Amino acid sequence: MNAKSSHSGFTLPELLVTLILVGVLAGVAMARLDFGGANAAGAASLLEVRLWGVKQIAMTHLIRAGLRFDESARVYTAVAIPSENGGADPFEADPIRETISADFIETTFPGGELFFDAMGRPVTGAGALMQTPQRITIHDGDRVFEIVVEPITGWIHQ
Repeated sequence: MNAKSSHSGFTLPELLVTLILVGVLAGVAMARLDFGGANAAGAASLLEVRLWGVKQIAMTHLIRAGLRFDESARVYTAVAIPSENGGADPFEADPIRETISADFIETTFPGGELFFDAMGRPVTGAGALMQTPQRITIHDGDRVFEIVVEPITGWIHQ
């Protein structure tokens, strides 16, 4: 009997070269994938949550609270209008200011401001009830995300 054994398989340098090539190809493939709409979708979802939160703050603190939009900079900021009874600004200690990752945004509400009153209804900064659905449209490439705030009830949805 011959004690000679033969090993078959790959050598360590061959495995390393193969793994490096696979890594480079995966990196090139990931760079070509388009994840742009995912950022805008996430921004739309976060904005919807922020609107619900601001509405809850308005109802809890019995004030007018809302978001002020700067469409050209794609930024929104939480704003509170204290009631006649006074009270602290809930956003002073915990400010909300977000930049939307998208090509551009559009709003349908006057002055780029959307407020909620103490009953959760959408109102203008002056306190007048909004009579039509208010929309925030986020454009990112060919993808469009729209958030709607219904009049009277203040229901917020995409």
